[in-house]
Amino acid sequence: MARTLPEAVYVQRLRQVSGEHWQEDRDAIVDFASRHSLEISYGGNNPAYERLLREEHLHQAAAIYCRHNANPRVLLNLLDLVAQTDPERWKDRVRTMLLQPDSEFYRVNNDASVRYVAAWISRIETVFGEEIAHELATQIVCMFPQREWLHRQLLPYCGVTESEQEPETTDEDTDDYDGGNEESNEQEQ
Repeated sequence: MARTLPEAVYVQRLRQVSGEHWQEDRDAIVDFASRHSLEISYGGNNPAYERLLREEHLHQAAAIYCRHNANPRVLLNLLDLVAQTDPERWKDRVRTMLLQPDSEFYRVNNDASVRYVAAWISRIETVFGEEIAHELATQIVCMFPQREWLHRQLLPYCGVTESEQEPETTDEDTDDYDGGNEESNEQEQ
């Protein structure tokens, strides 16, 4: 039931105390967590349980924990682990979360929100590959055409760098354009 990252060290201590009974004790913890998911996930993430899931490679238990935990950061932390259970299902879940314009991801347009969305796209690229990261980043950029900071953070995932972006056209740029009139070009020569 540890709630802070420093408390996650208890997993290693419990493993040492348990000794040869570790497998049984670990299974008892996972069974308890599965039957009492609200207690395990109450108040957000549970770093000790997450560490147990990761160190013991408990894909199914991690998937159950993520399904019952309302905090998206839990899924962000364990996405690589849970994606192994049913990659398509988790891709769909992530798509649904990120492509809802009224979700908490986009409610506030500030630096922390943008970094959080970029962290999701980065994690998705690591777990599912460049193609889905590109697809999601492009759709997010299109959903919020006025959010420049979000665009700058997601451009690398869209396959565009800032230097490759089309420069904005100014009135001065258009004054020099003769509309392709060859006659005026010949007169100038």
